[in-house]
Amino acid sequence: MTIFGIFFLLSRFQGIGGFSLYEVLLNAAIMNLSFALSELFARGFDNFSYMIGNGQFDRILLRPKSIVLQVLASQIEFSRIGRVVQALLVFAYILPRLPITWDLWHLFTLLVMILATVGMFCNLFS
Repeated sequence: MTIFGIFFLLSRFQGIGGFSLYEVLLNAAIMNLSFALSELFARGFDNFSYMIGNGQFDRILLRPKSIVLQVLASQIEFSRIGRVVQALLVFAYILPRLPITWDLWHLFTLLVMILATVGMFCNLFS
């Protein structure tokens, strides 16, 4: 819901530090999507100390799958999908309105920005 706060604030002031409404919304959408994806998948590392304490990690060590992948998947929170959908809707709204010609290079840059931010948030959870 921070998107609505940004939208209403910038509809009155027309920009922040030279950035337009759509540029600020793009930044907020990248942050919301990245945080939601990292919270959706990387919450298993947040409870890693509990896994060691109650013996769940011993079961993970016995399985023939990747240990990191099992810890990541140990606590997937599907309740966070709403935040992902909200960020994707904001992307669908603002990308055509930005003064950018969306070619392959710009889409690649956007993807790298999202993946790097997801990695940053995942590191905060571990």
